[in-house]
Amino acid sequence: MRQILTNLVGNAIKFTEEGEVLIRGSLENNDDTLVFTGSVRDTGIGISPENVSSLFAPFTQADESTTRKYGGTGLGLSIVKKLCELMGGSIRVQSELGKGSEFEFTVIMQQSEKTQPDIPFIHLDNMAILVVDDNATSRKVLRSQLASWGAEVVTAIDSPSAITYCEDRVQQSNDLDKPPFDIALIDLQMPGINGLKLVQHLKADTRFASLALVMMTPMSNQYDIPVLIDWEAQLFIHKPVNPTDLFNALVAVNDSSKVLLENQLFPEMQPIKESVNLQSAKIVEHDYASVKSWPDGTRILLVEDNQVNQLVFKGYLRKLGLTAKLANCGLDALSALEEAIDSEPYTLIFMDCQMPIMDGYEASILIRQGKAGDRYRKIPIIAAVANAMKGDREKCIEAGMDDYITKPIKLQHLSKILDKWL
Repeated sequence: MRQILTNLVGNAIKFTEEGEVLIRGSLENNDDTLVFTGSVRDTGIGISPENVSSLFAPFTQADESTTRKYGGTGLGLSIVKKLCELMGGSIRVQSELGKGSEFEFTVIMQQSEKTQPDIPFIHLDNMAILVVDDNATSRKVLRSQLASWGAEVVTAIDSPSAITYCEDRVQQSNDLDKPPFDIALIDLQMPGINGLKLVQHLKADTRFASLALVMMTPMSNQYDIPVLIDWEAQLFIHKPVNPTDLFNALVAVNDSSKVLLENQLFPEMQPIKESVNLQSAKIVEHDYASVKSWPDGTRILLVEDNQVNQLVFKGYLRKLGLTAKLANCGLDALSALEEAIDSEPYTLIFMDCQMPIMDGYEASILIRQGKAGDRYRKIPIIAAVANAMKGDREKCIEAGMDDYITKPIKLQHLSKILDKWL
């Protein structure tokens, strides 16, 4: 299942330069089996009708220009189809050139006796929440999640609508000291009056001053923490917002007694990852008490073109107490190595094999030839291989790589590789 979603989501992100990628899943009981239906929809480049029929054949992409621009082997979808069929299911695609694609798949599963619910039931019956976001999908997802927890949810498509809802609720309320909503979740990037300006407007109005505000920012947030503090948002969380971060945000900015858990404890609850409590201006991170100690001067170069893999890699490295410089292809990697200052050289490279412009094999050969400088001729290069097959290791070694790790990356495997080569 993980491999199916990794391949489909990876493709969706790769071929979608703007817009969105939407992932859905549902589970249906069918006598003694479970039918899982999943879909991945994007607003990317789409596929022409004549290419759809051959899309799941091995070593096939829509056309040669796609291969040149985006890279890849054309094996991803054929692997997905095979995995679905091995699990008693199937996969289909709907696509329109220039408008995007949707891949829907089914797999048959058995109920496990060891299965435990991941999240206990959460009661938000006494909480009123305003969601302000110009993206329809984001509003729908947040409404669905919050409503399933019992909250009263009002959604606004833009800042003027949000202000109108707040004013209407104040006028209808008999308690002038009570804010119109318990919490407002506000998208940072909206056309017209953006999230920051909306926060400023709400805080300047005494009727709304006590309203708890959470800013939803993209991962590529361009604003500094001091700027957000000045604008008086109490917390910011990255989009897309997952249930754990959402729940933590509600507890962090509101009276937590309003949030009732059936089992009294959210499993493996951690502080909001990479969020900031702006009232104290302290970054709240996971508490990794067992972070390893790495050699002084450790500096990692991650060469990977897939954004999903980039996020997974960097997230796991952060859990292990490390960071990495990112290069999007082999050519970028050579430039990064050449430009590194003498006092801070790279000490290890993770190298994706299939990349556009210059793949990992060619880049590794050039590094071993000294094209990035003599000091990197013997730097450890770890290949990141998707769906490792017989012969992959030999091909990596032949190109000058020292070892390899298979994708999707697992934390324990990454830790072992780092222990071995650092």
